[in-house]
Amino acid sequence: VQLPYVVNHSTGEVITQANAVYLYLGRILGLAGSTREDQLANEQVLFHLHGMWMEVRDLVYPSFSSRSEESFKASLDSYFLGSLSGHYEKLEAWLKQRGTPFFAGRSPCTADFHVWEMLDQSEAMASAYEFPSPVEDFRLLQVFYTRFGQLPELKRYFESPDASLPINNKMAFFK
Repeated sequence: VQLPYVVNHSTGEVITQANAVYLYLGRILGLAGSTREDQLANEQVLFHLHGMWMEVRDLVYPSFSSRSEESFKASLDSYFLGSLSGHYEKLEAWLKQRGTPFFAGRSPCTADFHVWEMLDQSEAMASAYEFPSPVEDFRLLQVFYTRFGQLPELKRYFESPDASLPINNKMAFFK
């Protein structure tokens, strides 16, 4: 089994792979979109984020692009000033085009959790390595980031010890 995975103890189903997990949880928790249009938007954003996440994975974990802590730190300029800005421009344009408070519609879907997590990780990494906030030039992303983080349904999580667990595995250059 590859991480992440979900075991549904009620049905015996085991779901692996990040996007499959997001889609599955969205369906069973009512977070997949309330209309066909919202469902398609949710899926498109999830799959865009997968590419974005793969870039972060290659940056923060020992890999071909970051073989050492030094090469990781040396890559941060091009990440924050290059590829991340390009992703944020697309996400900002998506929110503007949709005209909705969340990425797939009027209420949160699974893609919103993934977007928020990617924004939060980038904010934390920028702060840790003394870069300016990556969302500072993207008004709609700023509003989304704040709105999602203040959802009453998530308050208990954000106040729990789980919210302060490391972002990445212990082998990552940025935890």
